[in-house]
Amino acid sequence: MNFNAIPRQLTNVLNSCNITQLAKQRHFMQRMRNISPMQLVLAILNTLGTRTNINLADIHKNLCSQHDIGINYKPFHNKLKNQS
Repeated sequence: MNFNAIPRQLTNVLNSCNITQLAKQRHFMQRMRNISPMQLVLAILNTLGTRTNINLADIHKNLCSQHDIGINYKPFHNKLKNQS
């Protein structure tokens, strides 16, 4: 395994344009709102990396604090529980 290639591969996968395009293809987002798909992915990865037992409230709290976004929990929950 070439460990030097891992950062390049992660950069390609976690590209903001790629994530936004995937979110549009999967009908997760129809237009840009307060939260970009990249911000959500970063909050999820950060929460997964820092905690052992996580739930949706942890991701919401991390997203709000990390990106200084004031969103209510219920709309956040309703959007994520939809099957995309």
